[in-house]
Amino acid sequence: MREALIDTLTTDAGPAPDATLATRALALDATLSDADPATVPLRPVETAILRDWLRQLAH
Repeated sequence: MREALIDTLTTDAGPAPDATLATRALALDATLSDADPATVPLRPVETAILRDWLRQLAH
């Protein structure tokens, strides 16, 4: 999960034509929301901060 998260945040590949930063941020937030906390390699406080940042990016 951590590698996928880092790849998602740092990949230079351009988004799909209809994808926006807000859409991608919301998608990643939803993925984190649906993930089993035991499988997320972040502490709960780190996950909460990341989700807050993603929601801010979506606005």
